[in-house]
Amino acid sequence: MSEPRIPFKFGDLKRVGDRTQEYIDRVNAALGPNATVHFSVEVIPGPGTPETPAAHTIAQILRQPSQPTDTAAKPPRRQRPEADPASYSPIQHILYSLQRFGWTHPSQGNFLTIPKEFEAVLLLETKAVAAVVWEIAQQSIGWADGREPGSRREWAPLTTRHFERAKKLSGAQAQRGITRALAKGYIERRKLGARRFEYRLRWKGSN
Repeated sequence: MSEPRIPFKFGDLKRVGDRTQEYIDRVNAALGPNATVHFSVEVIPGPGTPETPAAHTIAQILRQPSQPTDTAAKPPRRQRPEADPASYSPIQHILYSLQRFGWTHPSQGNFLTIPKEFEAVLLLETKAVAAVVWEIAQQSIGWADGREPGSRREWAPLTTRHFERAKKLSGAQAQRGITRALAKGYIERRKLGARRFEYRLRWKGSN
């Protein structure tokens, strides 16, 4: 007993072919006229002989030349305007200056000698933790305390607002970074007055 089959009508087959060609035309239009690839439909006859009327009809439909896509009517893609340096945050100004002029030479400005272990924090920790550890180092050992030549501050008072004002981290990011850095033992904290804290790097042998 043969299985019941519903024959395709010519209109059904034409809709399948038109829809397929429509998708291909959209892809080619998105790629543009100068693309290195261009898609088209190729009908390859199957092993069955003779060719069935349905397959013959599909082949005729798909072999019809596609209609040219009207790309001229589409509006040009909006180009993102270049950033205005006047609107940069302080940290963005530093990056802009670095890209434009290069690094500051040691003879031209203060330098922070960062512990060699910081590379592991920079590469393996979160951005918030790396930013917090860096800022604590910069605000402590990165400052000369003025008591004697070469002496540096050991502790630095910091709040989450400090990171927000400098536009380095949001308050929530700064809090997450401080909490994780303390939990992992990268930094130490002690009270400064009733409601404030100061921080330093946790040095070997300081426990």
